[in-house]
Amino acid sequence: MTAGVNNQIEIAEYNAIYAQIAAVLSTQYGQTNLNSSAVAAPPPASNATKITVAEWNALQNDMFRIADHLGIARPSITTASSSLVIKDSDRAAYLTAATALNNPSQYYGLPADTVTSATVSSLNYVNVGVGKTATHTVTMTFSSSAYATYFFNTGSIINLSANLNQYQTSGGAQSPATLDNDWFNLLSSSGTITYGRSSTSSSGYQAGVISPSTGFINATNTETTIFSKTIGDGLYTSGTADRFWITVQYNAPVLTFRMYYGNTYTSRGINTYPSAGYPQAQYYAITGQITSTVAAIYPSSSNVSASAFYPASGIGASFSSN
Repeated sequence: MTAGVNNQIEIAEYNAIYAQIAAVLSTQYGQTNLNSSAVAAPPPASNATKITVAEWNALQNDMFRIADHLGIARPSITTASSSLVIKDSDRAAYLTAATALNNPSQYYGLPADTVTSATVSSLNYVNVGVGKTATHTVTMTFSSSAYATYFFNTGSIINLSANLNQYQTSGGAQSPATLDNDWFNLLSSSGTITYGRSSTSSSGYQAGVISPSTGFINATNTETTIFSKTIGDGLYTSGTADRFWITVQYNAPVLTFRMYYGNTYTSRGINTYPSAGYPQAQYYAITGQITSTVAAIYPSSSNVSASAFYPASGIGASFSSN
């Protein structure tokens, strides 16, 4: 029977509402695994004669969980009970609310509810030699490509950052201290680079993001630079300035980040004008300690959780130099 005034609400109509929410919580966006009754229990069978109070309220509960996860107001929809008749106006309100919640533009930011912050890898490296590049490689091996997709669909992000400490602070303009200070400024001004489902951003106050629209959904098995920043203090008049850059590579289900610290052509002095006032270029190692950190932030609430998708047992990390 078609829904309407004084008409019964058909199973198919309930299922149509249910499908909107199930899409958010499972197959389409992968918002959760077993936190949702929409995933744990199937919709009513097509030959069922009634929609139970428990089934209506399971649907309502899932809709509330999505709203709580997003940090938006819960929809105004009727709670079913054994003494209450669910009317077609209630069905229409449920359908309107479910349709509004099934909006992919809402899901991919960091969730408003409880999150877990986990250090994927934090390693130290001391003394990057002249003409050398140190590389911090981090691999995250997900249980499957679907798990990797679900992890990022929930709003999970990867934060990458670096700093220089225990470095030389004195020694004059033509000394290793100048290079160390440059590297301290380079890394601190890069801020935290955030890699998410569909974007890359930086909290740093100077530009370095290569492609803001690059994220997990367009990662490939080709190593791709997502962030790059060079030292630019006016002392580099030839050659290539030292550089900090980050790449990502996805060879499903392995996601690999590489953080590069390149002491490729460290020029001290103005070698195009060698004179008493402009000394010949000098080359130095980075003598300070680089601390390179990769961290994951993901939802872990009773509403939506990516905890089961985080590859805690599939993480590898190393520092190398060449």
